Amino acid sequence: MLNLFRNMHPRILSPLVVFLPLLVVAACGLGMDNAARLARAQVAFEAGEYRAAIIDAKNILQQEPRNREARLLLGRSSIRVNDAATAEKELRRAIDLGADLRPVAVDLGQALLVLRQFEQLLEEIQPALAQSESDRLAILRLRGDAMMGLHRPDDARAMYREVLATDSADLSARLGVASSYVAENNNTEARKMLDEMLAIDKGYIPARLASGSLYFTMRNADAAVDEFILASKLARTASDTDAQISALIGLVDAELARNDLAAAKVALAQLQELAPDNLSSIYMAARIAFLEEDYETAQANLQQVLNAAPESRPAQFLMAAVHLQDGNLGQAEMFASSVLAVAPDDVEARKLMAEIRLRQNRAGDAVATLRPLLDSEDSDTEAVRLAARASLEAGQHDNAIGYLRDELEMNPGNVDLQLDLAAAYLAAGQVDGAEALLSTSPEESEENAYRRDLLTVMNALRRDDASTALRDAEEMAARWPGDARVRNLIGGLALSADNLELARESFLAAQELAPSEISAYLNVARVDIERGDFDSARKIAKDLQARFPDNVIPVALEAELLVTAGQFGQAAAVYDKALSLRSGDRQLAIRAFQVRSSAGLEDPEAPLVSYLVRQPEDIELRLAVAQSHHVQGQRLQAIKEYEKVLAAAPDNHVALNNLAWLYLEAGDPRAEEVARRAYEQSPQDGSVADTLGWIQVKKGNFAEGIAMLRKAVEYNDHPEVRYHLAAGLAAAGDKAEAHRILVDLLAGTDSFTSRPEAEELLESL
Repeated sequence: MLNLFRNMHPRILSPLVVFLPLLVVAACGLGMDNAARLARAQVAFEAGEYRAAIIDAKNILQQEPRNREARLLLGRSSIRVNDAATAEKELRRAIDLGADLRPVAVDLGQALLVLRQFEQLLEEIQPALAQSESDRLAILRLRGDAMMGLHRPDDARAMYREVLATDSADLSARLGVASSYVAENNNTEARKMLDEMLAIDKGYIPARLASGSLYFTMRNADAAVDEFILASKLARTASDTDAQISALIGLVDAELARNDLAAAKVALAQLQELAPDNLSSIYMAARIAFLEEDYETAQANLQQVLNAAPESRPAQFLMAAVHLQDGNLGQAEMFASSVLAVAPDDVEARKLMAEIRLRQNRAGDAVATLRPLLDSEDSDTEAVRLAARASLEAGQHDNAIGYLRDELEMNPGNVDLQLDLAAAYLAAGQVDGAEALLSTSPEESEENAYRRDLLTVMNALRRDDASTALRDAEEMAARWPGDARVRNLIGGLALSADNLELARESFLAAQELAPSEISAYLNVARVDIERGDFDSARKIAKDLQARFPDNVIPVALEAELLVTAGQFGQAAAVYDKALSLRSGDRQLAIRAFQVRSSAGLEDPEAPLVSYLVRQPEDIELRLAVAQSHHVQGQRLQAIKEYEKVLAAAPDNHVALNNLAWLYLEAGDPRAEEVARRAYEQSPQDGSVADTLGWIQVKKGNFAEGIAMLRKAVEYNDHPEVRYHLAAGLAAAGDKAEAHRILVDLLAGTDSFTSRPEAEELLESL
């Protein structure tokens, strides 16, 4: 056929080129009425083109907001594109406009399920609404899912069983039954149901995902990995992106559970490529960053998750762990508290909070945090070990031993518990009990064998048998020739025995075995310090700072060397550098404060103040700040800080007592009330009795005041307290006893704050 347009002049073609797009536009709806548009939307809906149906329905409703059919179509299409909120709203509007609920009962039920309106679903979506058998079964499944959402697995299973009574091959109902068993921790029945499903259809993706999750729950990470890999392949073949994302999330989890970080990173890369903005993908990236000790990246990713989902418990938990590792204990406590506030039975959160308490030097609070786990019928060995550790740190050796003994009775073959108990015996000085355990402890693993050898050395030390300890450590070195820690141990034992030559030799050997480990270098510096070689030790500290610029330990070492040399001003400056590297370190802040105080610097409490900005809940250090201001005569600042302490800890008798004294000096009428509160908390503290007694004397209440001051002298025979008693007696008219006390006081005490006043009072008598 001839192409008649080939040689046509462009000017003749141009109008046609312009006209053809106009025809296309008209065919797309230009000039269409709403009836035609609705008909087209219904065709699109039936063809599965839900977004096209949504566009037409919305266009109709802009012109006809009461168009019932358009509302129905918009609601039904919205639930199919996972917009449950719009679906519920539009379906209810259509019903309000007179639409029959029955044809859309399943769609409305699905929307309510996604929106977690479980009670409403059960109330409104009844099987009697079904217009077909398939609708009835769908409603039963929805009701079962709602009951699962309400933590009623037994009732849910009855719904799913009713579906299966009609259609035994209904895989969704079978999956529901399996899920109900999982909710009851009946993993055996859940596994049986999943295996039956996969025998019916081994390519059923939801069952593969559930199977992987169940294996993961049952701590069979290898089987979980296999299931998630298969589920991912099936989902990719079926172009089911959501299922593939779920499979990859499970795969990352399972790979991490079997400690295969490299494989987890491969799965994460696939997940990020598929769904870079998926919150689970971002969370998994945070988990891996945490495991790689990249806390900055982990925190940034978790913040992204929490910005979008602030109530995410996994993100809150991991954020607490990140802050713990980073030394931000206040932030760690805040996030862990958020988890426990909504999930007080979360075992891992309780253990994490206990660890935070331990790092805050709050061992008693750590045990209290673990108490619900310790009192539970379901024993958690890790929690018991943590409680024992906290008890040891609190000096409660008998409690630690009791926890471990009881747990060991229930788990007699647990070597970790045996070694923990041996360590607790050693801490309590019960060397025979420790030795008996160590002699019978089996070598189940290399780690346990190492711990047993180390505790054997410690046992000899507790017997004050240094030569045996050194011999055992040298035998340990023969068994662990490549372990730098053993060489450091030998060096430490030699150093404590003043064998500086052996100590230095051992520490240098540790350096050769682990050249990137800082401890051996620090230990060589310790030897040089013992030799009196300040310059050599400081050079080591400086060299380590150059090699490890982000490590605070060599900086602190240099600071302590300067303290040893009496150079407190320089030491304080070096501690400032240390705090710039680790501003949230509590012990570092305390030591910097002590050094600044020794140097006589202005604002010695500055490191503590900076620390409290990050950790405002640390009452002990805030009290130290208040006392520092008090000692320096900065009364207003001291009052402010004491009041902050009492706002958080209203029964702190030290803060109450000191604040009462400052109120007295300032003429504040609250002094007596605060002093009485202090006395109620600590009636046998001489300083507290002195404050209350002196306030009474100042008010002219001599009988009560003198009686209280006599108690104060009984509890605390301090020159200031004795002076107050003498002054009270003199003011009450008992000049003879006042004279006797003052003579004895001034004869036996060279200097105390009120000596000039005491001398003046004696002259007046």
